[in-house]
Amino acid sequence: MNYQDIFKSFEKKYRDELNYLNDLTKEERNEISKNEIIISEEIKLKLDLIPIQISDIQTFFRKDFKTKDGEVMDIFYTVFTSTESQRSISVVSNLKKRNIVC
Repeated sequence: MNYQDIFKSFEKKYRDELNYLNDLTKEERNEISKNEIIISEEIKLKLDLIPIQISDIQTFFRKDFKTKDGEVMDIFYTVFTSTESQRSISVVSNLKKRNIVC
């Protein structure tokens, strides 16, 4: 697979996701936004207990996310940056199961 094919694949994936979100009702979009904020806050609170200092944190909804074991599910994807290492770290949250997979 060449770089153009990879780019087209990512472009299609995000276009499909954007279309999915645009087709939702206003209430459904608001619920997703609310969950993004809640999950970011919960993860930040857990990081504060360790303690890990972070410079930023953001959570995004992902439709049809494929896990390492091949399962496809709707998830919330959180990315934060450690101030110490300056490396981005991601956390995948399955809201229905209320568990977090790193």
